Amino acid sequence: MLSSWQRERRRRRRREALCLGPIFGFALLTLLLLHARSATGGYAADFAKDGLLAKYRPELLDLPTTNGDHCTGAGTKMAMAVGANGIDLEKVQVHPTGLVDPNEPDAKVKFLAAEALRGVGGLLLNKEGDRFADELGHRDYGASLVLQAAAQWSSRRKES
Repeated sequence: MLSSWQRERRRRRRREALCLGPIFGFALLTLLLLHARSATGGYAADFAKDGLLAKYRPELLDLPTTNGDHCTGAGTKMAMAVGANGIDLEKVQVHPTGLVDPNEPDAKVKFLAAEALRGVGGLLLNKEGDRFADELGHRDYGASLVLQAAAQWSSRRKES
């Protein structure tokens, strides 16, 4: 049995969707279909002030991403520009662990560190080097604590 949010999501997807055709030179062929959907990739590296991340999850703008710097939502923006409706764009997965290059600690793009690293002893540390979570907790737990730590660090940074 589907939950109410799953039924609503199905209803919305059936009602409005867009399927993009191939791109030939500068011509973009579009085909509107009743039951189609388009998956164009992520937008977690869209750090522009007027980008998708700023519009749908502005609280994540200060966080780095483990997506490549090519993940700017170009396909989503293109589809929406020709009339597609975005669905669930506020649902951005936040991963609690990424590797920080000591030579570029403030780089916006990080390398994903899998949960397995925490399982074998990897620690979650804030900017001051303090441990702030039980690393064996679920991803949602770890991610929420990462967001709290980032908010605390960001507010301290703005005060100074």
